Amino acid sequence: MFEFFGGVFATLAAFFLVGEMGFWLLLGGSFCCVWYSVSRSRGLGALALVVGTGLIVQFVSKLDIAAWAAANWRYALAWSAAYVLIGGIYALFRWQLFCSRKSRELGELESTFRKREGVSGAFSLIQKRDFYAFLSKSRYRTDIEDGQHFDKDVLLDYGVVPTAARNKYAIGRFVWWWPVSALGWFLDDFIRELYELVSRGLSGLMDYMARRVFGDQAALSMTRDELREAEREAEREADAKRSPHTSSK
Repeated sequence: MFEFFGGVFATLAAFFLVGEMGFWLLLGGSFCCVWYSVSRSRGLGALALVVGTGLIVQFVSKLDIAAWAAANWRYALAWSAAYVLIGGIYALFRWQLFCSRKSRELGELESTFRKREGVSGAFSLIQKRDFYAFLSKSRYRTDIEDGQHFDKDVLLDYGVVPTAARNKYAIGRFVWWWPVSALGWFLDDFIRELYELVSRGLSGLMDYMARRVFGDQAALSMTRDELREAEREAEREADAKRSPHTSSK
């Protein structure tokens, strides 16, 4: 029995030996699983995967990580501090991007609400209440993780500006899992942000070109606000024309 398990262990050790194909498959598979766990907000699962992979590398692949760390503890501490520092910088970077995106989204929703309701200037309390209802209906949210359950009361509890307290777990994952998070951001968010940036730049340039071509003809356009004002003015003129006949009677 012991000889059998000894043979199995020896086979695994040979397969996962440092530099062999099994070793790289182990690291690659572990990285993909950690990436998936972090993207699904399962930090404990990712930690368990890292610990399990470390144990396999330590005892099966014969790469004595613990002995190296003990013999080079200054380097180990320096690398650990650098890892956390990079994670903190990355977290600040991601937070800035997130706040900028939510600010643009909130501005677009506010502009839509003002045009729809004909509101100008500061909101009254009733208008602010209606605006909050509009935000909830539009599913505006201040949490980084869109996979969370949407809760309309969060806007009343935390406001329309994102807070670190609301996103502390996501920020923690930015700090501790920044390598996989940065890769996921590059493959998803960065490409989408780059696409939106290029699209906005091209749209602005094309609109400028169109205005130059049409020149004064652009003044012929009518906005919804101008249409409503024109209808009110037409009603006033119609009332003014009817008023003399009404008074003569």
